[in-house]
Amino acid sequence: MAQTFAQLGKARVEVPSKPSPEPPLDAAVFGDRTCSTVASVRWVARHLKVKVGPQDAPSAEAWGLYCWARQHEHDFWKGPYMQLMPARSSEDPAAAAPPVDANESDLRALEEILLEGSGGSQGAGGEPQGSPAAAEVGDL
Repeated sequence: MAQTFAQLGKARVEVPSKPSPEPPLDAAVFGDRTCSTVASVRWVARHLKVKVGPQDAPSAEAWGLYCWARQHEHDFWKGPYMQLMPARSSEDPAAAAPPVDANESDLRALEEILLEGSGGSQGAGGEPQGSPAAAEVGDL
């Protein structure tokens, strides 16, 4: 025989409470700090079980995701975090590498440094002479 709702209500079951939602913050807390979505997900993964405040977050996006993930931890690990994981069936090591958080200006600055270090001369493929890629082009 099935128990009635009133009978079930008599049994005391302790349900762990979720943290209360964080109140919205003033944008000034974050200033002009920004980071990529990938960096936000990684920051949340590293800090989910650590006590941090909005001043510790790399961006408002990261803090918002952190607050959501504290209340939906299972969904965070299954959703945003899993999207960063490489596919298991991938046999290409380059495809399995985690995404890089480099932006266009960082890459240009690095190219300039590399060009300055090689005297600024480039090979046939636009590579600095003396680089492995330039040696391959020269061997053709």
